[in-house]
Amino acid sequence: MTHAVSPARRQSWRRLALASAVALVCASGSVSLARWGEAHLPKAEPLAELSYYPSGTWLRQSALGETAASADLLWLRAIQYYGQHRQTDNTFLLMAHVFDVITVLDPHFRNAYVFGGTSLCQEATSFRPAWLCWSAACARTRSTGSTPSSSDSCTTWASAT
Repeated sequence: MTHAVSPARRQSWRRLALASAVALVCASGSVSLARWGEAHLPKAEPLAELSYYPSGTWLRQSALGETAASADLLWLRAIQYYGQHRQTDNTFLLMAHVFDVITVLDPHFRNAYVFGGTSLCQEATSFRPAWLCWSAACARTRSTGSTPSSSDSCTTWASAT
């Protein structure tokens, strides 16, 4: 007893075979393109995306009211930036910008002021950005009525310059 295959079923198998062949060609093409790109394109620099951080003012608008959460995420990225450069080249070219963005998003984020100002001064030897970070911390904490985490830090830093 023979089973006759209907023309509709045969058409369905042809479409499936054609789709499989197209998928196989696309997959092999993407693998070939990825290998070519890896061999010929420049390698990505670690943390290069930090150079494209927008300003904190712009991010404040795009955070849709969740500025503290956005600052927390950027805090994690800032710590990674610091750790990466501390372990490799000890250059902290973008650290002032990173901590400025965090403190614009969340003016009450004391750890960002303390770590940012201290790291800028000690690690990056960027005294002016460190001074600006500490000055902003003092101004923002005074305007809100709270005190800085180390109350004499502001006067210590102010007298040092």
